[in-house]
Amino acid sequence: MPTSSGDAVIEGHCTCEAVVLRSYPLRESDIIAVLYTRQFGRISGVARGARRSRSRFAGKLDPLSWVETNFFGKRNADLVTIDSAELIESFSQRTHDYRCLLQLSFLAEILADTTPEREPSDAIFRLALLVLPHLTQPFTADLAQLYFEIWYLKLAGLYPSHRHCHQCQAELSESPEVFLAPGRHLVCYRCQGSGSAVSSDALGLLDAIHRLHLADVFRADFALSAVTELRKISEFLLQQSFERSFRSLKLICQEA
Repeated sequence: MPTSSGDAVIEGHCTCEAVVLRSYPLRESDIIAVLYTRQFGRISGVARGARRSRSRFAGKLDPLSWVETNFFGKRNADLVTIDSAELIESFSQRTHDYRCLLQLSFLAEILADTTPEREPSDAIFRLALLVLPHLTQPFTADLAQLYFEIWYLKLAGLYPSHRHCHQCQAELSESPEVFLAPGRHLVCYRCQGSGSAVSSDALGLLDAIHRLHLADVFRADFALSAVTELRKISEFLLQQSFERSFRSLKLICQEA
């Protein structure tokens, strides 16, 4: 993903903000936590004794937690050692809605499985923190998920231009119909080939997401049908671009 000039070097003690993406057991009392950090991108670290009942990490390294963490790293080590974590916000604890929990998990899955290790992107970190609170509310979660998907692809240089036909460079705003071509590009009606049509409402929402802050997109009150259509396109692009099927996304689609 072309969002950084190179891998971040971790050496010595570091303090930074992070979103916990995953955590799983290591031996009897330790865990490995996968974090997306502001300064270092995605890293993995060992938290010693985190599974003990009176651990200082209790409730602080659960997935979808926003924390300030202290850790120690060596230049060539795959894992850092997490010394402490202070909870800023637990997004998974803010909702009991099953679909919202799946949407939170989808964001974590994308960051855990598609971001390069130790390649920081302040833009992606800020994007995650922007949408996470809205993923905890059923009436905002679908649009917040869509906003994240489009901007994540855009930051990676993977979202097709919505202004010009990929084939002939004609203004798409002047085309009677716009199509998503098999090669994952938007084209005008003259160049459609075997592509599928994209509605004007979905294109209007796509343009708004490119131009506006998430709060302003919420206020614009787009039709649910446009959100649903554009989500299908964005999720197709995500899975095709990264050549993978996201488990959380399958479960979200089953809940629709």
